[in-house]
Amino acid sequence: PNEDGLLIAASGFDSTSMSTVAELIQTDLEANILWKKIYSADLNAMHFSDRMARIEPMKSGYLLTMNSRDVPVWHTHHYIIRVDNQGNEIWRKNMRNYESSSTPSDSLYAFQSAAVFQSNHVIALYTIPHETDTSLHVNLFMIEFDENGNEIDYKIYPKKPSIVFSELFTN
Repeated sequence: PNEDGLLIAASGFDSTSMSTVAELIQTDLEANILWKKIYSADLNAMHFSDRMARIEPMKSGYLLTMNSRDVPVWHTHHYIIRVDNQGNEIWRKNMRNYESSSTPSDSLYAFQSAAVFQSNHVIALYTIPHETDTSLHVNLFMIEFDENGNEIDYKIYPKKPSIVFSELFTN
């Protein structure tokens, strides 16, 4: 729910691109559609299957997390998308291919989650696994983005025994 009614995340088949696209739909309280926006990894490609995974309110808009499966090769891309109150895209980042200027370039990054931070910034949580013959350890690192999507801070947490991750939340 928001001040205009209900904000709904959905996925549907787009007959123009012949693929599954992620949608954000704003309705009033009587379920009348006020506006609808489509988000996709590539509207010109027929092989993406896009799903909206999370909506989180921000100052003057929303943070969207979208998972997009590249069907022929079965790679999943994770996008974070900053939108205004009408669903217009302000910026987006492909977290599968994102390379921080602060992390080692030979590392395997695994995106875990993203969350709103301080009402208009975004933090993204990644892991860097390190496997040896006897154990698996994981470095955790967080990247902070400002309201314009610029990387402004970075924090790494030293190797810990492998743990299972869930969503990142802030308050």
